[in-house]
Amino acid sequence: MRQLYEDNFKSNRVLIMGAVKSLINNLDRMKNAVIYVVLFFVSISISAQSARFSYELGYGTYGMKNMKDIQNQLIKTYSPLPIKSVLQFPGYYNHTFSLDYYLSDNVLFGINTTYLTTGGRDHLKDYSGEYKADILLKAYQFGLESEYTERIDRNLDIFFNFKIGVIHSDLKITENIVVYHVDSLTNNSNYDEWSPFVEPTIGFSYSISKKIQAKISIGANVDTSTNILIDWSGLRTRIGIAYSL
Repeated sequence: MRQLYEDNFKSNRVLIMGAVKSLINNLDRMKNAVIYVVLFFVSISISAQSARFSYELGYGTYGMKNMKDIQNQLIKTYSPLPIKSVLQFPGYYNHTFSLDYYLSDNVLFGINTTYLTTGGRDHLKDYSGEYKADILLKAYQFGLESEYTERIDRNLDIFFNFKIGVIHSDLKITENIVVYHVDSLTNNSNYDEWSPFVEPTIGFSYSISKKIQAKISIGANVDTSTNILIDWSGLRTRIGIAYSL
């Protein structure tokens, strides 16, 4: 029994490592892109008039087709055991921080970062033992953004926001096998990936005071790479607060 599990662990590692290595060969290029983005922002901000800091709590849905395929492949390696996927990368909350500069009264340009997380789980438990595979994903999104606002009422604006940048994703897979009164095994795998994205958004902002605004928005994140493992593409909704410095 132990040898069977060890062979399956080795097979899983080879499968996932091969997929990830083929998909992250552009890692250095993505890191350089982040540096260029920051330098470009600094050159623009020199001529800016004033700044605005924003925090937004959001909820996102995620594509993750390739990750679901890997999750299903893990189950197949233990066939005919009736292992089930009990969690498959659901939508979850995210956090976005932005620093923008006013280029004019209704045009802003700045930088932003977003923290994202989701995961998957395969599980089986009966009188003889337990199998559990946790696939945890987290990511940091870095990018430039531009925003155009238009006053539609005394304290109410409509805005159009466009983000472009890169996402750095971390993947951790933990498999646990327990055969009651016999043995237990644990396998851990860690990988990372860089990918480009664009994110158009439309929303409304309400001026609470001269310096403070409440914001609400809806948009879509699109991963623009055709060769990725971890796909964060999906719907984005956010509410937040903005403070003009």
